[in-house]
Amino acid sequence: MSHLKFSFSSIFFALPAQACLGLWFLIFFSGTASSQIGLLPKGVGIINYTSRGYYSQTNQYGDTMNSRTGLGHNFDARFTGQTMMAGLNGPELKLLAETLQRYDQTSAAGGPALLAGIDLGTLHGDVTARVKAEIFSLAYGVAPWLTVFAAVPRVTLETRTTLRFDRDPGGSADAIRTALGDFAFQDLQDGLQRAANMGVADVQQNFESLKYDPVDYWSNRAIGDWRFGAQTASGAAGPDEFGGAGFYRALVVLPTGRQDDPDAFTDIPTSAGYRGINFNTQQVYKHESRIYAGGSLEYQYNLDAKVRRRIPIGDERAIDPERTRDVRINPGDDVEVALMAGYAGDTLNASLRLADKRHYNDKYSGSLEGNYVLVGDESDTRLGYAQVGVGFTTTNLFKRGKFVYPMMIDIGYNHPLYGIHTTDERFYSVAITGFFGSASRSHGTEQPGTVGPGSVSNETKASSLLRPLKR
Repeated sequence: MSHLKFSFSSIFFALPAQACLGLWFLIFFSGTASSQIGLLPKGVGIINYTSRGYYSQTNQYGDTMNSRTGLGHNFDARFTGQTMMAGLNGPELKLLAETLQRYDQTSAAGGPALLAGIDLGTLHGDVTARVKAEIFSLAYGVAPWLTVFAAVPRVTLETRTTLRFDRDPGGSADAIRTALGDFAFQDLQDGLQRAANMGVADVQQNFESLKYDPVDYWSNRAIGDWRFGAQTASGAAGPDEFGGAGFYRALVVLPTGRQDDPDAFTDIPTSAGYRGINFNTQQVYKHESRIYAGGSLEYQYNLDAKVRRRIPIGDERAIDPERTRDVRINPGDDVEVALMAGYAGDTLNASLRLADKRHYNDKYSGSLEGNYVLVGDESDTRLGYAQVGVGFTTTNLFKRGKFVYPMMIDIGYNHPLYGIHTTDERFYSVAITGFFGSASRSHGTEQPGTVGPGSVSNETKASSLLRPLKR
């Protein structure tokens, strides 16, 4: 069930949104003419490949801002009479707890409280996750005022889990067995003996009896959610001019990736399982020195969908497979605000971006009675992060006939600053962007023109090569 899982939120949201910045945050510079910010000339396309490597993860942010906990924290469980009675430690131990409770109810007043006195120990889980992503993107100028694009990530995933059971040093199960003596029937004696020897193998056997996949190792390579969208823009500025500009983007998110598996505790889904409609606006101001600054606001409305989950009773962690159902998810929306600044030179550029993103709580519902609040536990996430990047572009060299092909290479690093219920998403990225269409054939052609949408000829637009505003 989702309560025992974790996810890299960037796989859902940030991968295509951040890796395709070569598509969405473009500025055109030309010595004699300048076309709109954020748009490709008509007939010009770009193809982008981004490789993103995450640092190995063992921790995540907890319930409060900047608190930390292990990725396997939902495996952590205390095996006491109370948790056994609630069914949190499996059906066999629940039966043992019910038997001890009956002894308590029939014992003389003042006798030992067997159920309250049993404590088998504590289970701990340590999880290490490794993630690598590749993002493939295309964009094309279909009109002077409109650029369309598509992007999809391919993600390689791996988790390793180690369970350990710290047995109760007081030996309460043995003590109860000795105290009952001949008053305990043989099955109870055997049950107490097994409880006294409780270990990781017993926990794993309980998982297997409930038809969960083995927890020690999991891996997969999967496609993520496709993004399709379009962008328009306003404003422009030449290379040595002051000016403001903005872009306006809309895209749809299709749940084409691998969804959460209700039979696996430590899988990492590459899809949230629902469609989304995303809107983004960015406003940028550039100084004559080619230093720029700006801000952006992004909002994604997520549509209801059906997903497959195991539905818990109460607070149980390991759930009977018979309680697997298709249920409705009412996903929370996503919001991100960001500030950025940087430098866009003829061949080199640098950028800094500070952002805060939030995914609001997911709500589940279905016909089977159960604890649907627990299914959506820890789905309310927040992450503040900083991105730094440096890049090299050959577009101006190509335009002057000094390089054979217009392209861009960008290197970036993402560092989390604070968070709630999300992983510590530290990663580095390398992106390569190339051009196709009339831009890659115009080799230095320039014609005079005036700044503004529709006022520059196609030949001039084709020779006004691109520079990413940020990455």
